Amino acid sequence: GTSEFTKVAQTVQQMKDVSDMILLDTILSQQDRIGNIHYKLYWNYLDPQSPGTIQKKKSSAKVVDGKIVIPLEEQQQWSGKTAVLLKEMLLKDNDCGIIKENKMRKHSVLEKVRHMSYTTYRNFMQFQKSVLNNSARAYFLNELLFTVNDYERIYDNTQRARDILLARCRSGLLRFDIDLENYIPGAYPGPRACEI
Repeated sequence: GTSEFTKVAQTVQQMKDVSDMILLDTILSQQDRIGNIHYKLYWNYLDPQSPGTIQKKKSSAKVVDGKIVIPLEEQQQWSGKTAVLLKEMLLKDNDCGIIKENKMRKHSVLEKVRHMSYTTYRNFMQFQKSVLNNSARAYFLNELLFTVNDYERIYDNTQRARDILLARCRSGLLRFDIDLENYIPGAYPGPRACEI
């Protein structure tokens, strides 16, 4: 019902976090995500020195009995400013992937994503291209100590994810509407090309 930054920011952030997680877990064949999601609290604010941008600052707020308790000095610091305290997802314990069954692919989860950050989409498409080259393969094998089979799974998962997202983008089923910057007053997101 509104596009006001401070009112939609948490919902937008949660949607971004979930779609990012689905993409990452699809690539890595992550099998035990449930129970391995945590979060940190950050102030997201419009910087008057740099119009059109959002800055972030870690908060000292704590969750007590399921409620966020903000220290008085932080409340005073952010009072009257266009700022919102957001819970941002933190993925922990990412070691149950690569060689495991890809639950995201098995259940076609990426195919169900309707909203995505264009920044995530653009960065993923660039990553997908880099996975194709020999230097990336050498990095996975020599630096990350992947086996050839591990690398081939990452490669295959990445190519399939690219095909899914590109097809959804071309068909208009993927909306790039969960970048917080889109909700700054007067923001114009600009063109969103599917091919990158």
